[in-house]
Amino acid sequence: MASLKVGKLFHIAFAVAAALSFIFILSLTSCGTSSSQEEKMETQRSPIPFGELTENNPALAKGQSSIKTEGVMGYKEVTYKVTYKDGKEINRERVSEKISPPVTKVTFIGTYVPPTPTVTTPDISGSGHEAGYEWAAENDITEPSDCGGNSQSFIEGCEAYAEENAQENSNDYGDSSDWDSYSEDGY
Repeated sequence: MASLKVGKLFHIAFAVAAALSFIFILSLTSCGTSSSQEEKMETQRSPIPFGELTENNPALAKGQSSIKTEGVMGYKEVTYKVTYKDGKEINRERVSEKISPPVTKVTFIGTYVPPTPTVTTPDISGSGHEAGYEWAAENDITEPSDCGGNSQSFIEGCEAYAEENAQENSNDYGDSSDWDSYSEDGY
């Protein structure tokens, strides 16, 4: 029986040793040939520049400008599932894409030009005024009260001549030779 016991123990020890060797060999094989593989999520974000527009604005003075809308950069965001083996990328799969569009910058350009003011002056060279002046000169009118007619412009022209003629006559003291005929007494 003792031999049977030794034989059984030997057999059991052999089986245990064989099993341990197999596990050791498997673990060596798996350490030497297995590689580490890992997956990560990566996101790439790219800017999208904004555009610019100008608009004419008749309410804004010419030569001036103002911002109607500020420009805002947009972006494109892409998310990938990336697989690495032994630290090297072996696969890249697009998972999602998000686009935030840019906002266009809008600038108002003024186009308003104020109207040029017109200055109106009375028409003193008009036909009625001129005709009244000429008639008064031809008829030697010296008193504005002598002017008459149906046209206000004609009357104003006549009166203008009479006033000028009256001023000229008030400055006329006659010829100095006329003064010699006066005596010291007065006459």
